[in-house]
Amino acid sequence: MVKYDYNIKKDLKINFSQKKIILITIFAVAGVLSDLLATKVCSWGYFSIECGCILFPVCYLVADVITEVFGEKTMIKTAFLGMSMKIMMVICGLLCIMMPFDPTTFTAQAHLAYVFGFVPRITFASLCGYIVGQFVNARLMTVIGNYTNGKHLFLRTIGSTIGGELVDTILFIGIAFVGTMPPIYLLGFIMTQYVMKVLIETFLQPVTYRAVSWCRSDESGVVYRREDL
Repeated sequence: MVKYDYNIKKDLKINFSQKKIILITIFAVAGVLSDLLATKVCSWGYFSIECGCILFPVCYLVADVITEVFGEKTMIKTAFLGMSMKIMMVICGLLCIMMPFDPTTFTAQAHLAYVFGFVPRITFASLCGYIVGQFVNARLMTVIGNYTNGKHLFLRTIGSTIGGELVDTILFIGIAFVGTMPPIYLLGFIMTQYVMKVLIETFLQPVTYRAVSWCRSDESGVVYRREDL
C-alpha cells in the first residue's frame, strides 16, 4: 500500500507559477463579470456609470501586476484568454435564451433574455476597448518601466491606467451605449466612467504593491531593458 505523507503548510504553499495562474484566473473572471454587471446603468442626473466599472478596474490592477512581474508578452496572452472567455459567455448565454422552457416552472425568461440579449453588444464593445486598452496599458507599463529602470511602480501603474482606461472607456461606452441616450448624457457617461475607474485603481494602489511583492517573494522580478522598447 502506498502511504502519503501530508504536510499542510508545505502542500498549500503557492509557488511562482501558481501565482501567475491565480492572477490570470482573476483577470478572466473579473472581465466576464464586469460585462454582465454592465447591463445596469446607475445615474445621477447628467452623470451615469455602468455597474461593471466597480469591478473592471480589477482587470487593470491585475494586468499591471502581470506585466510588472511576468512581462508584457504574458499579459498579451492573458488578454487574449480573457477575450476568449467573454466570447464563450456570449455564446452560452444566447444558447441558454434559445433553449425551450416551461413558462409555468420558469418565469424569468424575459429577464434572462434582457441580460444576455444585451450582453453581446456590451461584450463586442468591451472587446474593442479591452484589446486596445490592455495593449496600451501593457505597452505603457513596459515603456515607463524601461525609462525608470524598473523603479517608481506608482508612475508605471497610474500612467498606464490613465492611458489604457481612457482608450478603453471611450471605445466601450461609445459602442455599447450610443443611440440609447442623448449625446450630452453619453459624454457625461464617458467622463464619469473614466474618472471613476482611475480613482478606483488609484485607491487600490496599495493592493497592487502588495500583489507585486507577493508574486516576487520567491522569484526575481522583471529586468527592464531599453532594447525592449
